[in-house]
Amino acid sequence: MEARQKHGRTYALSSTSSKVAAVLLVLIALNAALLAWRWASEANLPPGSYHEFHISEWQQASIARPDDPIVWSTLGGLYAAAGQPSKARAAFTRAVELDHRNSAAQMYLAEVDMQNEDYESARTRLLIAAEALPDGGAHLAYYRLGELEEATGDFEKALEHYEASISQSSTYWNAHFRVAVLHERAGRESEALESAQRAARLVPDNDEVREMLSRLRTTP
Repeated sequence: MEARQKHGRTYALSSTSSKVAAVLLVLIALNAALLAWRWASEANLPPGSYHEFHISEWQQASIARPDDPIVWSTLGGLYAAAGQPSKARAAFTRAVELDHRNSAAQMYLAEVDMQNEDYESARTRLLIAAEALPDGGAHLAYYRLGELEEATGDFEKALEHYEASISQSSTYWNAHFRVAVLHERAGRESEALESAQRAARLVPDNDEVREMLSRLRTTP
């Protein structure tokens, strides 16, 4: 009798597990179908509707989570991609108000500051972004700082920032190229050639880099 009871319990558990597995398989299939439907829906949106579709989603998220800086910076990025700079700036500004270390928002607002030649504000924002980003991920922030210092005429400071960019990502060819440009401008041809060669290894078909290499190699 006991053996039959044990066997009965085993059969019941096995039957329950099978039902659970069947339900999970159905849920997985439904989820896959939903994702496929959503992908197809987005792929078939009229021109210009793709960003509107996602903007609408994140607008709803901003209502549901008004104090979430990630929501606002994501919305800002979507506005920027959709060619709505005033809305992008407002969303990124809100993100910074909620979290001043939001690197995406600070970098976008720094670009706006640079366009308005407010270099001091842009510098502050980019430094905050560079410090907030993880090690190895701040190369673009330092590169933008290099561009800023070039715009203000502080070429040695620009060189420092470009080198910091390279220390964050040694494959960021743009920074190698700008280092080469600044060395050449300062009359340091050998250093310029070394940096240009590093850039060329990363982008061998880039016309600007090839022209610089040709020029530096023929320099007496």
